[in-house]
Amino acid sequence: MPGAGSGHAVNLDSLGQATANIASPFTNTSIDPLVNYREIVTSHTVLSKAAAMLDISVKSFGKPRIKLIDQTSLMQFKIKGDTPEQARDKSLAIYQALQNQLEILRNDEVARITKSSLSSIEDFGSKLQQTQLEKLNFQSRNSIISVGQFEQLVTQMEYDVSTEQKLKARERFLQGQIQHLLTSVRLKPEEVSYAITLRNDSLFQAQLSRQAELKVQIDVTSATWGSSHPKLNQLQATLRSINLAIALRGKQLTKNQNLTTNELIELGSGKIKAILLEKLAQFMAEAAGVSKQLSQLQININGLKKRIENGAADAIKLEELSRKQQVATTVFSTALAKQDIGKVDRFASYPLIQILAAPTLPESPDKLHIKLALVGGIAATLFIICGLLTLWIRKRLLQKILLNESSGSH
Repeated sequence: MPGAGSGHAVNLDSLGQATANIASPFTNTSIDPLVNYREIVTSHTVLSKAAAMLDISVKSFGKPRIKLIDQTSLMQFKIKGDTPEQARDKSLAIYQALQNQLEILRNDEVARITKSSLSSIEDFGSKLQQTQLEKLNFQSRNSIISVGQFEQLVTQMEYDVSTEQKLKARERFLQGQIQHLLTSVRLKPEEVSYAITLRNDSLFQAQLSRQAELKVQIDVTSATWGSSHPKLNQLQATLRSINLAIALRGKQLTKNQNLTTNELIELGSGKIKAILLEKLAQFMAEAAGVSKQLSQLQININGLKKRIENGAADAIKLEELSRKQQVATTVFSTALAKQDIGKVDRFASYPLIQILAAPTLPESPDKLHIKLALVGGIAATLFIICGLLTLWIRKRLLQKILLNESSGSH
């Protein structure tokens, strides 16, 4: 019998591990499998099967002589036959009958263990189904359907809070730049858009250019011809008309009726550096966008806080149900895996056997009975001789005793 054991292991991803180890049959010092197999071989069941293979009776088949070789896992079989061929066939028949009987015993053991294991697996399956139904019912009644979803809410809120802090820092920076530029250009925040609008309107700029030309002409005319010249009056009338057009166009563009003509001219003229005005406009536009983002973020953060507060208890309960389901799944899957792996362990109780040396034809008949007859004859002869000697010696002793008694009476 081979003396090595074997082992098998199956790793179940995220669940656990199922193992099956077949220990060597010779590790248990209290039980010797060789002795067990010797009794099985000499049992009536095995002998009757072996006799049936050769179509002879169990009595005619006889019993094999089995020798267990010390310090090994070897068994030596000897059996008698009427002919050398019959002795060999009997040996092969015993081996085959033993293998068949061991296979029957192994199948019976597996069937019994499987029946017991299936009962436990069915119980594990029922518990798994129960935990799954509890989790599904809880998920259907609550907004939090997984622990991962709750963790995403917390992560999203942390991200939004971090983003809010960054945007507030950016807003403070922009407001500082805006205030600095407003001081430089001497404008109010609402006047910045007016100035940009007026500067970008071609009609308003044409009117300003025309006004500047008229002022130059009036100054030249007044210096040359005096303040009472008719042409001067005509130019001044045209200037008033242009100023009126400037006021109308400026108020139309700014949509502010309270601005005076001089204020409109000041805002729309090039006295303010365009680069400063452009930077100011950019900062103000960015600040407005940041302000809107902050408002939306605050709404999102408040909503997330409310969902987290309301879902904290549900998340804890769901995690508990998920853990129960995970445990039930692990137990059930491991039991199934062990059930399948356990089928490999067919040789634990009844180890594998192999023929080390095939049965051979006897080279000469077994002369043991002749030797025994000779020994018996010699022993019987010795006993007879001893008996005759004892009778002869007894006769002489009796005669001597009788003579002594006769002499004493005279």
